[in-house]
Amino acid sequence: MILNIGTPCGLYPHNLHLVKESIFDNPFMMLPDFRKNFDIRWHVAIDTLICKKEDIDINLFNYMDSFTETEDGCWGNQCKNALMENVKEGWVYLCDDDNIIHTDLYTHLLDVLDNSIESEKFITFKHDVGFKFMKILDRESRYSKPIINEDGIQESTCDSGQVVFHSSEWKPWEVSRGLNKKLYPADHRFYQNAYIENEDNFYISDHLATFYNRLKW
Repeated sequence: MILNIGTPCGLYPHNLHLVKESIFDNPFMMLPDFRKNFDIRWHVAIDTLICKKEDIDINLFNYMDSFTETEDGCWGNQCKNALMENVKEGWVYLCDDDNIIHTDLYTHLLDVLDNSIESEKFITFKHDVGFKFMKILDRESRYSKPIINEDGIQESTCDSGQVVFHSSEWKPWEVSRGLNKKLYPADHRFYQNAYIENEDNFYISDHLATFYNRLKW
């Protein structure tokens, strides 16, 4: 399977080496059959209103399948749109510049895809928000999965870092120059609209396989 890992980088280019290590030094990658099962492609886009290409360790570019510079400052939405333009096939996981790949993501993702049905295009996992964000996000537990009710996915309970989706399902995120607060929940609207359109496209896993803002804990 092709797994495109997209990293929108708007504030923390100095974190990219940690993101890279979590992607390519995952223990699962050391297993003999890993290369038979996964083709990992890393796509990075930076917001040049705050970051510069020169802020990034030059050696990291050897690991990137694409690198794009944008200039809008819209909560990383323009970065996600830019990097998605370079995704031509396969599955997508978004790992922001304040996050890292969970060590169990590859293992559980492969298990789900081996046993899922063709119609499922969105896979969500439980994510670990840490104790700090458990309080900020008003969670009963630091481990949570999206909350589904009669209105669909409850706002703020489904972070982009806990969803793997098929590239064929991508629709551009809303953008506006500057930090437009109305567009901050664009991630939620993307998943919410997809869920309302066809909830059968979603596989809700009980496995813990992702982090929330891990590098801010």
